[in-house]
Amino acid sequence: MKTKNLLIIITLFIVGNTSFAQEATWSIDMKGNILWQKITPAGTLVVTTTTAMYGIDPAKGTITWEQSSLANIPESEYEIIPNTSFVAIVKTTKKTPQFDWTEHIVLDAISGKILCNTKQNDIGAVFNRYILYNSGHILIYGMGSKLSTSFTLFDITTGQKVWSRSDLFGKALFGFAKVNPNIIECNSDAFVFATDDEMKSMIFKVDIKTGDVIWKENVPNPKGMVRLTGKPPRLFGSASQGMAYYQKESNIMGFNLADGKQAWKDFIKLPDAVDKIIYDKEGFIFCTSGSMHMYDYKTGAPKWLDKKGIKLGEPMIQYNYCSEGIVVAMGSTPDNSFINIADIEKGVFVGSKSVKVLGTVQEIRVIDKGVLYRTPNEINIVDVNSGKEILPKSIKATGSDVLITANKGDMMYVFSTDNNTLYQLDTKQGSYKEIVKDVKFDDKEKATSIEIRDNGILVSSAQNMTLFDFTGKLKYHSYFPAPENSKLMKVLGGATAVLGAMYTMQAAMMTAATGAIAASASQSNDKATQEVGKGMAGASDYYAGATGQAANMSKMGMDVIRKRFTASASANNYYFMLSKVEKSVKLLKINKADGQKMGEIDFKKDKEPNYDIDDISNQLYYRTNANKLSCYKF
Repeated sequence: MKTKNLLIIITLFIVGNTSFAQEATWSIDMKGNILWQKITPAGTLVVTTTTAMYGIDPAKGTITWEQSSLANIPESEYEIIPNTSFVAIVKTTKKTPQFDWTEHIVLDAISGKILCNTKQNDIGAVFNRYILYNSGHILIYGMGSKLSTSFTLFDITTGQKVWSRSDLFGKALFGFAKVNPNIIECNSDAFVFATDDEMKSMIFKVDIKTGDVIWKENVPNPKGMVRLTGKPPRLFGSASQGMAYYQKESNIMGFNLADGKQAWKDFIKLPDAVDKIIYDKEGFIFCTSGSMHMYDYKTGAPKWLDKKGIKLGEPMIQYNYCSEGIVVAMGSTPDNSFINIADIEKGVFVGSKSVKVLGTVQEIRVIDKGVLYRTPNEINIVDVNSGKEILPKSIKATGSDVLITANKGDMMYVFSTDNNTLYQLDTKQGSYKEIVKDVKFDDKEKATSIEIRDNGILVSSAQNMTLFDFTGKLKYHSYFPAPENSKLMKVLGGATAVLGAMYTMQAAMMTAATGAIAASASQSNDKATQEVGKGMAGASDYYAGATGQAANMSKMGMDVIRKRFTASASANNYYFMLSKVEKSVKLLKINKADGQKMGEIDFKKDKEPNYDIDDISNQLYYRTNANKLSCYKF
């Protein structure tokens, strides 16, 4: 699901008062002037004024909570914490050459409860903030007033401090250590973190209940290590596999989560720093800027005989599993890409020479006729063995024009903004045809999106919507003139989808989905399906270890967010558009099925209205004047 279909939040600036053509569902007079308002992933409306921060029930328009300590908070200090109903207020209190002193306040946007206030707990500078999803805690690594670093744990349910440790690295300034931004949760009992020091790094396992160190181990520097890129070390791993992995430049070591001991005899030493990691069922596939290597998860031993790996020549940009292994696309410039298939059992390329294509590959997959690739400017199918293009003529767009696509089963529908033609590409047969030529949009607009509807193919621009059936017959064309105020249109184009920040929820869903597909694929008689299943099984195992967060979904307010996420599917049935109607600027709600107007809000004389749309609940929140907020249902 595309983020633009999840939740649209549009913020503009107000000029004067306005009267609407319809009655408000509710209106509320706030204490103090309204500075800004935000819709949270849980659907709560957060309003900040000169006197307090408030939570507003979007259905009733009543104040559900008030935090007077959060008055006059700039919008720039507000941030949503992904995968939770929480928001954070991050204030920079002092800047020094070494680091910024910041104050973090974590707030549950549903209840209004402050879960963590670093200033009140004598934490003057926050270096890292972690959400421990499995156990339901907030972990802060920072520095106190006595210049000693500490880890402080807060309970998400109560907001109370559980423990604080300031003796992990020594005392005062000698106790400072740079801590890796990644953390590994070991179920709900412990967590593992690592320090990032060029000379000496360490890995710690800490008991969540007490803060006691269960074990700590040095990460030795690999012999002959060379600083290649200056990139910071990386900690990653999987609780389900019982392993942690620490990467320094092009060197990687595995550690057992149980006791912290090195799991491998020696570091994996790659020719370059790791660019991408593929979690295959049989082991890691590390991709550097110029080569590809496979190693065993438990032992760190190479899976391929040739330790030099597969020579890519260019960084990998896309990959997909297929019956022969993994089809990969490589490239370092936007001008050209290269395609080949990697046999991951033998560690060699299938094609003797990589196939060169125009542009940066955005999608790649193996079909019956060969490898289908899509770039912003070209679509074709190639035979990797021969390098021959299967389609006699590519579908192309030149210059600044692009190809936009949507899929339905074996059919890919492609619209070229170059010649305004809609194509139907049969990926099963390896052929395509033009189904609509010379599509015209009013005001000479360029198409920006294409999507598959139950009743056809919808091609849209900012002010135009055109629906064709699957044979190319026109079903409707709708055009709504744009407002003359170019500033309005510019801001409208920058709409943000808050639910798009719910990474963990999507990853957790992906774990279940990939696991189920992998299990089904393993029973298939088709080798290609089996290979795809094998790759999905590897990814599912890894993500299962990385997203155990589902265990405490309710503590994070994710039950409400998940319902919102599911309900957001209905938002895909309509489109919000600003339009000039006679002498008024109106916000229109358009039905994608027939292109007809379903509702409107008339801003009348307000040339720059300040409002937010929640297209899941079909509500518009409008700042009528400096301290009044009104809600309109449409």
